[in-house]
Amino acid sequence: MLLSLGGALKSLQQADAESLQALWWDRETPALPLRSRDILPLMDLALQYQASPRHPPILPVELPCASVCQRFLLVFAGSSDGVWVLLGTAGAPHLPMATSSLDPPKLGSRLLVAMQQLLQKCMAQSKVAVNPQGLLGLQHLGKEPGQNDGICFNVVATIGGSSSPEQGPPALQDPAFTWWKVEDAALKSKILQRLNTSSFIPIQS
Repeated sequence: MLLSLGGALKSLQQADAESLQALWWDRETPALPLRSRDILPLMDLALQYQASPRHPPILPVELPCASVCQRFLLVFAGSSDGVWVLLGTAGAPHLPMATSSLDPPKLGSRLLVAMQQLLQKCMAQSKVAVNPQGLLGLQHLGKEPGQNDGICFNVVATIGGSSSPEQGPPALQDPAFTWWKVEDAALKSKILQRLNTSSFIPIQS
């Protein structure tokens, strides 16, 4: 690995009193002495990450929210290894979203209240068992007030309430929602693994 210490390389004729005469440093056969070796562990970590990145090599995308809202990953896992995810059908299929109430009387429980209201709207059954798992993450684009500086909580929950889990998830009454069966084996395994390990931030309100 060759490390650039910054700047443009100057010729000997261009050197001056402030010139560091930057050089390429060969990490495998270092001939250039280092004033400090504390950078070497960081280079090792960078090489490890390059060989096995923890997430796909993509750039982050800004996903601003104009208000406080929630995106729900509502999962139904049947006893026959089937996994379904609730999607909204307006426009392109997407995870359902709800805007949180900012009324003072509802501030203490708005995360769970919004989820219950969504389920009551779309489920045919009057009572559906829901088990909130917690927060998968959040989206926030910090800018000046009024410039999309809201927060979107990504909330995960499992759904029950079907009398025959082998036949699929509970019936829906609102055409604005649909159940999407996860067919990709790798994605299904990842969802089930996350649900079984409970690797979420607990919801306290």
